[in-house]
Amino acid sequence: MKTHVDIEAYLPAAARLLKERGEPGFRLKQVYDALAFRHVGSWEEVTNLPTGLRAALAQEVPAWALELRRVSQATDTR
Repeated sequence: MKTHVDIEAYLPAAARLLKERGEPGFRLKQVYDALAFRHVGSWEEVTNLPTGLRAALAQEVPAWALELRRVSQATDTR
């Protein structure tokens, strides 16, 4: 079952920037996919976006990826 995600609600700054630049509607889905599924840490990694758009996103909308810092495991395995 597919669920609908309101990407504009999750990424309002990116949506606003794309609209201001006059980018085609599919760019927001590309941005969302890069963050949600590819877990990019920088817009330079999103090579399916034009270079100028990546630069604009880097200035206005930081792309952050979560980094694994520590793995904990319980010692009491009842």
